[in-house]
Amino acid sequence: MLPLRSQRGLAAAIVVIVVILALAAMMLGRSYLRSEAMLDRRVATEANLKLVRDALIEFASLNQRLPCPASGAADAGTEDPAGPSATCDSANGVIPWAALALRRSDALDGWGRKISYRVFAGPAGFTQAGGVSMTDCNTQSWAVAAVPGTGRCNSSPHDTRDSTYLAYRNLAANSLSIQSEAGTASGYAFILVSHGESGAGAFVAEGGTRIAPPSAGTREYPNTQASGTYALWSYSVPGTATSDAAFFDDIVVAVSASDLINSARLTAKSWDAPAPPPTTASQEFTAASIAAAGGNSTQFNTGRNSLNFGTFTVTAFGDTARNVGFDLNVGTGIGAIGTGSNSQTTATANRATNEGLTFSFTQTGRYLGVTLGRFGSESGELERVSFDFVIGGSAIRITKIACRTGDGRANFTINPGGDFDQVTIEPRLTQFFNFSSTLNVSAIATCPSTNAACAAPGAIASEDCP
Repeated sequence: MLPLRSQRGLAAAIVVIVVILALAAMMLGRSYLRSEAMLDRRVATEANLKLVRDALIEFASLNQRLPCPASGAADAGTEDPAGPSATCDSANGVIPWAALALRRSDALDGWGRKISYRVFAGPAGFTQAGGVSMTDCNTQSWAVAAVPGTGRCNSSPHDTRDSTYLAYRNLAANSLSIQSEAGTASGYAFILVSHGESGAGAFVAEGGTRIAPPSAGTREYPNTQASGTYALWSYSVPGTATSDAAFFDDIVVAVSASDLINSARLTAKSWDAPAPPPTTASQEFTAASIAAAGGNSTQFNTGRNSLNFGTFTVTAFGDTARNVGFDLNVGTGIGAIGTGSNSQTTATANRATNEGLTFSFTQTGRYLGVTLGRFGSESGELERVSFDFVIGGSAIRITKIACRTGDGRANFTINPGGDFDQVTIEPRLTQFFNFSSTLNVSAIATCPSTNAACAAPGAIASEDCP
């Protein structure tokens, strides 16, 4: 049996051990509880982030755009500014919970701070009217237009291809970008950020106070800014100081433009190619069309004074008897030529011998679209041409002047002020010094009043003259 003093010493040692074990258990318990609390807050944050994400997709579905962020310094939860806008006044703001029909608490993370909201805005952004919709884009292969500067698909005609639009949105200049361990990826429409347990850069739940953002150059710094490339890194290992440049505890949710559009049911459709502009007559004067009208297309003289193209006939005239000439070598086109001539130099209509062409149409037209060939300048002077329209039995003359020098082509679109069934095209004297103009008619069209842009077939816009 131990002496009494030894028994007392052993009892004291046991008490000390019990106290140490109790303290260790308390510390472990606190660490466990803290970990559990941390997990609970992350779970709550992720739940609210999902709720907000879904609400933004639903908002886009109903409004064909995304809302601007709310001001982090205010507590109203409204868009800033309200309604569609290319420019967001609080680009580094927070969830506009009121605009999304959410509760105020839904826009907070698990630490009771406002969730930050970044959205691609600007002239081609998603916050403008119709900014999220691809419904005007086309799934058909005929659509080959580039995405216009508005960032929206063309609607008249629907000639923006869906694949072209999505490729456009995948560019960094036309979307938000995120940097992570995997590299930098673009194509995001919006990004949601909880600033984690540290809260650096977050707005507090009430009063609009903002916690000091992290220093520039740290991993979390981009997520506190209004623009730039945002960050989605793995969480820092436990014990990393919040002041460390590599510290990261933000919780980030990002939605790509394509996922947003698909989820909002605003995808492209199959649009048919638009009907060509209406014409009442349309013809290019080529070897094939001359032959089809009964003329000789193998030489400069068609051998016919008049040719019938179905919707109109064309008749040549001059000082003496003329046939319709055909410019076989320099481009294509018709003029007037002496019945006994057969050379390129005489195949055009020439003012020196008062030559011209009269077109008589089977249907009336309001507009004339015409392309003239070998028409530009003569002896340094700009050439001129007259168009004599017959409207209800009365003649109306309109004179045009070449808009470039040389011996090239020129397009004109003319409205004589009424419906006509005949027009005579005749070269005139040049602008000042009365040299004789020459020309041929390469193509012609007449159009109803619904087609004010009437143009001859094959006309090139760069060759248009006033």
